[in-house]
Amino acid sequence: MATSFYIDNPYPMHGNHGELYEKELRRFFESFSPHRILDAGCGTGAMTRQLAMHFPEASVLGVDRSTASIELARQRHSGLPNVTFEMLDLETEVPGGGNVFDFIFCQGVLHHMNDPAAALRNIYAATSRDMAGYIWLYSRHGRVEIAQIRELLTIFSAENRPVDNLLAILETLRPAYSNLYAAEERDLLEWVGDDPVWTRDDERKARYMDRYVNPIADHYSVRDAAELLRSTGFTITAVPTLEAIELDPALAQLISSSVADPLDRYAAMELVIRPWGVGYLVRKEQG
Repeated sequence: MATSFYIDNPYPMHGNHGELYEKELRRFFESFSPHRILDAGCGTGAMTRQLAMHFPEASVLGVDRSTASIELARQRHSGLPNVTFEMLDLETEVPGGGNVFDFIFCQGVLHHMNDPAAALRNIYAATSRDMAGYIWLYSRHGRVEIAQIRELLTIFSAENRPVDNLLAILETLRPAYSNLYAAEERDLLEWVGDDPVWTRDDERKARYMDRYVNPIADHYSVRDAAELLRSTGFTITAVPTLEAIELDPALAQLISSSVADPLDRYAAMELVIRPWGVGYLVRKEQG
């Protein structure tokens, strides 16, 4: 299961999820002034730190069910006065005792869960009525080739192979998916580490374990995500991942003039852009 996977493979070890904050979140966060923030599934605390630095007046709680990840988070970020970390299973527990957080951040978490709806219901119970949140999920349309490689690994019984053998299989498979291969190699070349002991090969292994070997990795279209969120009491207010991409003007005009419903517009944009993951700004449904 995903819990034991992240005990053996805490993530991210170094870096900050491809600089997600700088690429996508900074301009959306300018309109927020939260008091209590929940990083729901904080991993090693990279984004918890970013949230604490961006909102220095807020208290930030990072929770995760991986003991290894929480231990690393505490070691790395203990100097931040407005951050605490706790072991907590979002699928079975309500963080903070309920109705206390006015902003939640949940990035790269729900798609690794057996019951993401249960986790969202607990997040709902933990937040105030006027809360806002950011939830990032793997994209069904952007991860087609990743899903195919994962299926091939299943056919090759990868779960029964030593890690080095599994990684060797990946190095044989990946070039067959030329666009994906080029994107992954480019990302690794652009990666800048923050620890001289952690090499680019270490980062490659960590990324591939998380991307291809993690035992649970569900993929969501915009419509899938909207239904999951609606069923647990949330509504989508914006989609920063898609709004941050500048489309060809003619294509943007075609979408805006042909599609009236905002959710359908986002669905069309996802099919065109095909990102690996999509971040959603959410609020509680009112009424």
